[in-house]
Amino acid sequence: MIPIEIPYATTPIRLFMGFACLFIASFIFWWFTPKFVTFLRQFRTVKASIAVAGAFIYAVMFGFALIPSAIFIELVENPKTTLSDAGIFEDATVLHGSTRIGWNEIQKVSCLISRSGRVTSLTIRASDGRKISVGNSGTPVLGPTYDLLHARLGDGIVERCWVPFRQ
Repeated sequence: MIPIEIPYATTPIRLFMGFACLFIASFIFWWFTPKFVTFLRQFRTVKASIAVAGAFIYAVMFGFALIPSAIFIELVENPKTTLSDAGIFEDATVLHGSTRIGWNEIQKVSCLISRSGRVTSLTIRASDGRKISVGNSGTPVLGPTYDLLHARLGDGIVERCWVPFRQ
């Protein structure tokens, strides 16, 4: 079997989302930093309850800046999911470790398709709870990957694809 590699994001998506994440994180830090410095200068002159409330508010704002930063890190690393004779392997990143699921360990494969009939997401679950999700709508390789999984594992494990939010 020739290994199939599925990237986390295609190059156009990485560029667009990377710039968007950088813009959002930069804006939050640009807005947040002067106010935080002022807060730190006045920290010892305010009541303890005000200091704790202010520290909580600034921690929440810092958390909002971490979300696009984490997404940007994932986009830069662009981990790949590989299907080979050994099974399915997802590369490690800073935010999560690598995952390997052998063909005999797969318990369930679920699939999402768009209204046009294109496979947009695959979720492979192992019997011990490990999970690999592949959801790159920019790559055309998810359709053949679903067909390969269906041919190799059968109807009992690979579920029919469904359209989300369909009435």
